[in-house]
Amino acid sequence: MLNADRKDYERICTEFGVADLHLTLKKLQEKKERAQNKCKEDGVIPYDEDAREKHSLKSVGRTKDCSIKGQMQKGTGLNQTDAEDINFLDTRLNQVDAEQINHHDAGLYQMDGEDVKLLVTEFKLSNVDFVIKIQEVKAQEREDALFECVLTHPLPRITWMGKGNILEDGEKYCITVSDHKLIHRLLIKDCKQQDKGIYSAVAGITSCSAWLVVEDPGVQFICGLADVNAIIGEAAELTCKLSSEDYVGAWFRDGKKISSDDNFTITKDGAIHKLVIIICKEEHSGKYRFEADGRKTEAMINVKDPPRFDPEDLSAYINPVIVKVGHNAIFKLHFVGHKPIKIKWYKEGEELHDDNNTKMEKSVSHSRLLLSRCQRKDTGEIKIKLKNEHGFIEAISQLIVLDKPTSPLGPAEVTESSATCIEFRWRPPKDDGGSPVINYIMERQQVGRNTWKKKGEIPAVPSYRDTDVEHGRKYCYRIRAVTAEGISEVMETDEMQAGTLAFPGPPAPPKVVSAYDDCITLSWALPSNTGGSRIMGYILEKRKKGSNLWSVVNALDELIKEKKYAVKDVVAGMKYEFRVTAINFSGAGEFSNPSEFVVARDPKKPPGKVTGLKLTETSYTHLVLTWTKPEEKSGIQDEAKGYFVEIRQAECIEWSRCNSTPVVMTSFSVKGLKSMDMYWVRVIATNDGGESAPEELANYVIAMPSPVRPKFTNHKMKSFIVVRAGNSVRITINFEASPQPEIMWLKDNVPVTKRVTISNSDGSSQLLIPSSERPDSGIYSILVKNLAGQETFSTEVRVTDDPKPPGPIEMAENVPGTVTVMWEPSPDEKRDDHLHYTVSKLDSTKRTWATVADRLFNNKFTVCNIMHGREYHFRVYAKNDMGISAPSESLTWGTEKKKEKFVVILPTRKDCDLRCAPTFIVPLKLHTAPKGYECYMSCAVKGNPKPRITWYRNHISINTNTNYYISNTCGVCSMLILHVGPKDMGEYTIAAENALGRSECSTVLSVRDNLMGMQMKIVKLQSSHEEMRQSSDKLHISDSLETRLNALEESYALAQKQVGMALATAEQLKTSDLPAQVLSLHTEMKTRLAEMQQATVSLEQLSQLQTMLKGKNDEFEEVRLQVEGLVMLSAELSQKVEVSTGSLGEAESKLEERVWQVDTLIATLDGQAAEVLSLKDQLDTYRAQMEASTLEMATVRELLENQQSQHLQQAAVEEQLNAVRQSLQDQNSAAHSLHSELRAQLENVEKQVTQLVGETQPPAESVDQTEDETTPAAQEEAAAATEEESLPAAVEKEESYPVEEAGPDEGGEASEVEAAAEDEAPVEQEDSGPEETAPAEEVEAVSEDQTEKHEPEQVEFDSTQTEEEEQSVGKEIPDEENQTDDDEDKEEEEASEVEEVEEETPVEEENHKAEEEMVSEGDEELEESLLEEGELDVAEEVAEELAEELAEELAEEEEKQQDVAAEEESHNEETEPSEWEEEEEDGEEL
Repeated sequence: MLNADRKDYERICTEFGVADLHLTLKKLQEKKERAQNKCKEDGVIPYDEDAREKHSLKSVGRTKDCSIKGQMQKGTGLNQTDAEDINFLDTRLNQVDAEQINHHDAGLYQMDGEDVKLLVTEFKLSNVDFVIKIQEVKAQEREDALFECVLTHPLPRITWMGKGNILEDGEKYCITVSDHKLIHRLLIKDCKQQDKGIYSAVAGITSCSAWLVVEDPGVQFICGLADVNAIIGEAAELTCKLSSEDYVGAWFRDGKKISSDDNFTITKDGAIHKLVIIICKEEHSGKYRFEADGRKTEAMINVKDPPRFDPEDLSAYINPVIVKVGHNAIFKLHFVGHKPIKIKWYKEGEELHDDNNTKMEKSVSHSRLLLSRCQRKDTGEIKIKLKNEHGFIEAISQLIVLDKPTSPLGPAEVTESSATCIEFRWRPPKDDGGSPVINYIMERQQVGRNTWKKKGEIPAVPSYRDTDVEHGRKYCYRIRAVTAEGISEVMETDEMQAGTLAFPGPPAPPKVVSAYDDCITLSWALPSNTGGSRIMGYILEKRKKGSNLWSVVNALDELIKEKKYAVKDVVAGMKYEFRVTAINFSGAGEFSNPSEFVVARDPKKPPGKVTGLKLTETSYTHLVLTWTKPEEKSGIQDEAKGYFVEIRQAECIEWSRCNSTPVVMTSFSVKGLKSMDMYWVRVIATNDGGESAPEELANYVIAMPSPVRPKFTNHKMKSFIVVRAGNSVRITINFEASPQPEIMWLKDNVPVTKRVTISNSDGSSQLLIPSSERPDSGIYSILVKNLAGQETFSTEVRVTDDPKPPGPIEMAENVPGTVTVMWEPSPDEKRDDHLHYTVSKLDSTKRTWATVADRLFNNKFTVCNIMHGREYHFRVYAKNDMGISAPSESLTWGTEKKKEKFVVILPTRKDCDLRCAPTFIVPLKLHTAPKGYECYMSCAVKGNPKPRITWYRNHISINTNTNYYISNTCGVCSMLILHVGPKDMGEYTIAAENALGRSECSTVLSVRDNLMGMQMKIVKLQSSHEEMRQSSDKLHISDSLETRLNALEESYALAQKQVGMALATAEQLKTSDLPAQVLSLHTEMKTRLAEMQQATVSLEQLSQLQTMLKGKNDEFEEVRLQVEGLVMLSAELSQKVEVSTGSLGEAESKLEERVWQVDTLIATLDGQAAEVLSLKDQLDTYRAQMEASTLEMATVRELLENQQSQHLQQAAVEEQLNAVRQSLQDQNSAAHSLHSELRAQLENVEKQVTQLVGETQPPAESVDQTEDETTPAAQEEAAAATEEESLPAAVEKEESYPVEEAGPDEGGEASEVEAAAEDEAPVEQEDSGPEETAPAEEVEAVSEDQTEKHEPEQVEFDSTQTEEEEQSVGKEIPDEENQTDDDEDKEEEEASEVEEVEEETPVEEENHKAEEEMVSEGDEELEESLLEEGELDVAEEVAEELAEELAEELAEEEEKQQDVAAEEESHNEETEPSEWEEEEEDGEEL
C-alpha cells in the first residue's frame, strides 16, 4: 500500500483479507508521517505519490504529469530560481500536509459507517482522468489565453489554480464547462507579464499542469500606412498608429529622410503619426516609409492630374435646364487636366453623336452641347464624361422639356351611385407635361341627348361627386386636365346610372374579442367594396359546430350599426362560428367567410412556467429541448395548451420565436443555428388565457455537438489504387469528428505538393491530382485530428500505363524436347517494378494459343514437351497493374509433317413435305354483348406456310380499323371490341389464306339494349304509326284520282321515311326481350319496303298496307298499355321517393338533435377527462407519498431489527446478571444462617440475663422507674406491632406490582441494600416509621426498568425473612415469664429488646462489612461484563444514584443508632453499673 495509489487501497485490503480498513489507513498514515519527518530532519524534500495526489485533491495543483523547469538539477548545485521554487514548494507542502494530516487523523479516530461510505466514494471519484490535458500556451501581451481539458467522466466543476492559488470566475478569469460536463475551459483575459507561470487543472485526485508564456512584442504597428492617390494642387496625408506613445519615429521618401518644411508637415498625436503634403506636385510621387524602434511601414503616393471641372461651371451645370417644346437647350463646361482628354456626352445613358438636332463642340479647355427643337421625349439626364490616363470625371444635369399634359387615365370607377348622386374617380394623366395639374374641366351628357353640359372646373383631385342627377337616368362625363402649359385631350367615361343596384362585398371574417359562458363579443371590418353607397348596417349569423344551419343573431329590422356585437344567445361549453354581411341602399351583400370556432366559456388563466427545461442534444445546426408540463392550479393557473420556443444570440437583445404556432409536445428541435455560435433559449407555455412567464436555460448553448474522436465512416475505402497515367487521381475520405478537425495529407510521410488539390468539407476530404504522372505513385496518408484525438488512413496509389511490348525473341534448344525462349526487355521495365511477362505458344496441330508461363520477372523461359514434326510459334506479352501489351512474336520453330486429305462421303436424304392448307381447329362462337361493354372473339387456325389472317364485318375488312384490337399468336387469332355499340352488330368473318388454299369461319354479334332505350324506341314507333294512320284517312276522303295520286305520293314518301325509322328501331330491338311480334314486324316491313321500291304503288296495295298497319296498331296499343303501366309504376315510385325525402328531413332534424347531444356529451367528457387527469395527478402524488412511506417503513424496519439485536444482547446481559444474582442469593442465605446462629446465641444470653435479673430483683423505686420508662417503650412496641401488621400488606403489594432490579450495573448496590435490610430488620421494625419506607420504594422504582423478571424472587425472600424475624421476636419472650400482668410483660420485652440490640450491633457491623466485600466483588465482576458489552457509562450513572440513596439510608440508620444509644445511656444511669459492666464484658466475649 505504500507504493500503490490511494484508489487501490480498498482493492488491496479486500485481496489480502483485511477487514478493518480505517485502522490500516491510520497505521499507513503514521508510517508515512515518520518517513516525512525523517526526511525533513535530514533537509530533503520527500517525494510522496499519495501526498501529491492528496494535495491535488485539495486544489494545490501538483501532479505526476507536471514538470517544473529548473526546479532541480542533476548536477551538483541549485541556481537561485531552483532555491526559490524549492522554498515555495516546501512551504506549501508543510502547510497543506499539516492541515490535511490533522484533518485526516481526526477523521480516522471518529470514523463510523458513513465515513467508510465516504471513503469508498472518494475511491470511486479517483477513476476520473484526463482524456486531453491542458497544453502550454503562448500569448502576446494584451491578448487572451485559453486552457482547455477533456475528462473521462462528467464533473460539474473542477478546480483551476494559477501559481499555487485557486482561481475564481471573475473579470480576470472566465471558467466555463460544457453541457455534458466533459470539457472544462479557463480563459485568462488581457495577459500581462505577471500572469505568466504554471496553471493547473484539478479533477478529483488527478491533475495536470502547463505553462503560460507571455511574450513582450515591443512596439507594433496597430495601423500601418496605406497607398494614396493624390491630385496635383491638393493636399495628401499619410497616417499610421503605434502600439505605444513612447516612440518617436522618422519619415523617409525614396530612402531620404523628410522633415517639416513648406511642403511637408509632420505631426504626432499620442501614438498617431501623420505626414501631410500641403500642395502636391508631380515630384512628390514616390515611396514613403515610417520607422520606429526598428519597425517600419511603407506606402506609395501617386500624384496624378486627372480631368477636373471648374467649380463655378460645375455648380451652374448641375442645375436643371428647363425649355419649352420646340426650343433649343445648351450645356457648357470648362475643365483642366493632363492632355489629351477624351470627351463624351450621354443622354439617359446613351452616348450622343452629331446629327440634325444634336451638335457637340469640343476644345482643349471646354466642351459645349446644343440640342435643337427639343421635344417632350428629350426630357431626361444629360451627362458629360472626361477621361485621360490619370483618371476620369463625370457631371450630370437634367433637361426638362415642358408641354401640355396627356389626357386623364380611365376607366372611371364609380365609388357611390344612389338616387340622388353619382360619385366616381379616375387616374391623373400619365404625363403632366412637366407642370403639375392645376384643375380639371368637367362636362356631362345625359344618355339619349346630343348636347354636353359644362360643369365647370374642379380642383386637381381626380374624383367628382355629381348631386344634380335624376333617379334611373344614365350619364356620360368628359374630363380634361389643365396645367400651366395648356389643356389636355378629353377622356370620356362610360355610362353611369343613378340609383343602380350595387351590393356591397363581403367583409373580412369576424374576430373574437372576448368569450364567456353567456356572451361572445365579435368585431369585424368594413367591406372593401361598399357597392357605391353608404353601409346602413350589418346582419350577423351563427352556427354550431357540426351543424349545417345558420341562424340569424339580429333581426332584419334591427340592423347592427356598429362593427362590433355581443352575442348572448349562446350555450355554455358549445362551439360556435360566425359570419357577417353588410347592407347598403341596394340591399344585403355577400356573407363573409366564417370565423374561427370559439367556445362559450369564461376566460382562462394563463398557465404556469414549464419545469425541468433541459438540453438533450446539440449539433452545429440544431438543438433539442425537453421540458415538463406546468401544473394546473384552480383559480391561479390553467392547463397549458401549447408552447413557444424562443432563442436569441449572445450578442443580441431581442428574442426570436422559433415556432409560429404553439407545439403540443413537450419537446422541440430548434434548427437553422450557426455553427459555434452561443444562444440563449427559453420556453413559454400558452393557452386561451394568455402566455406564461418564460422559463430560460441557466446557461447559454453553443451550437456544436459533443466531442467526438475522429473516425472514418466509409468502410469500403481502398488501400490500393491503380491509375492510368494522364487520368485523374481522386481519393475521397468520409469521417465523423467534433469539433471540426484539422486535416493533413501526406505522401510518403511528406506533405503533398502544390499540384495536388485538397478539398475539405464538414464530413469529408478529397485529394485530387487532375493529370497524374508516374512520379505521383506512392503512399498517400490522411491525418484527421481534433481535441478528442486523431485518426489516420493510408492508400497506395500506383500511376502506370499499358506497357510497351518486349523486344525481339530468340530461341535455342539446349535440351532435346525443350525450347528456351529469350527476349529483349520492355522499355517500361525499369520504370515499373510490377511489370512481368507472359509466354504463349501455338502448336501447328492446334488452332489456339496456350499460355505456358505467367508472371515472369526475367527475360527467358524454357518450354518443355516440344514434339518433333510440329511447328511452334511463341508470343511474349508484357503485363503490369494497368493491362497487357501487344505481343512480340517469334519465328517458326520446327517443321510440320504433311498429311493426306481425308474424304468423308455422306449419304443423301429426302426432305419431308409438311405444307398444308389453312384449316380452323377451333371455330368462332356466337356472341351477345350488352351495350357499352367489351366483346372478345377468338379461334385457332393451322397451316404451313403460315396463313395470312383477315377479319371482316358484314363482308368489309376491318384489319386496318383502329376500333378493333386484332392479334395472331401461334395460330390463335383474337379480336377485342372495347365498347360495343349498335354499329358493331352484324356478321363477323375471319379468313385464313396461304399458297395452298383458303378457309373461312363466321359468327354473329348481337347487342342488347337496356329498358329505357327500348321504351324510347316504342314511343317513336307509336308516333310514326299515328302519323301514317292520319295520312291514310286523308286518302279515303279524297274522291278524285289526281287528289288520291298526290296523297299517295305524299304518303309514300312519309311511309318510306317512317319505315326507315322503324327499320332502324327494329334493328336495335332484334335481340331484345320484346315479344316475337316485333321481330316479325321487322321482317314484314323490310319486305314491304322492297315491294314499294320495285313497283308502282296502287290503291289496292295501299289498302292492304293500311289493313296491315291497323293490325300492327293493335299490337302497338298493347305495348302502349304496358308502357302506361310502367308510367304508373314510376309515379308510385315517385310518391315513395317523396315520402322517403320527408322521412329523410325528419331524420336530419333528429340527427342534428343527436349531434347537439353528442356535443353536450363531448363537453361533459372533456370535463370528466379533466377530472380524470386531476385524479391521475392526485394518484401520482399518493404514489409518491406511498413510496416515501415505504422508505420510512424500511427505515423503521431497520431500526426494529437493530432494537431486536439490542434486546438479544440485553438478554445475554440479563443471563449474566441472573448468574451474579444467584451467587448473591447464595451469599445472602449464608449470611442468613449466620444471622440465625447469632440470634440463637442472643436468646441464650437473654435467658442468662433474665436469670440474673430475677436473682438480683431491683428496688421498688427502680421498678417504678422502669415502669415509667417502659411506657414509651410500650408505645414503641405498639408501633412495631403496627409495622409488623403493615409489612405483609406491603409485601403483597410488591408481589402484585413486581419491580425490576436496577439492572446489571446496580446489582452490587441492590444486594448491599438487601443485606443491610436483613441485618437491620429488627431495628427498622421497631424504630422506623412509615416515612422510612420511602427510600426503599424509590430504589425499587429506579430498578423497575431493568429487573422485572427477578423481583418476585426477591420479594418472596423478603417475606420469608420477615416471618423468621417475627418468629425470632416471638422466641425472645420465654414461656415462663408469661404473667397475668401485661405491664410486666411489656417491660420485660422492652428490656430484652434493648439487650438484644446491644448484643446484635457488633454482629451486624461484621455482617455488613462482609456483605459490602461480596457486593464490591460482584460489582467488579459486573463492571467487567459491562465494559465488555460497552454499557459501563449507564451502569455508573445508576450506581451513583443507588449510592446516594444508600448514603441517605445509612444516615437515617446512624440517627436511629444515636437515639438508641441515648436511650441506653439513660437506662444505664438507672441501672446498676456492675450489671451493665458484666453485660458489656459478655458482649465483648461474644
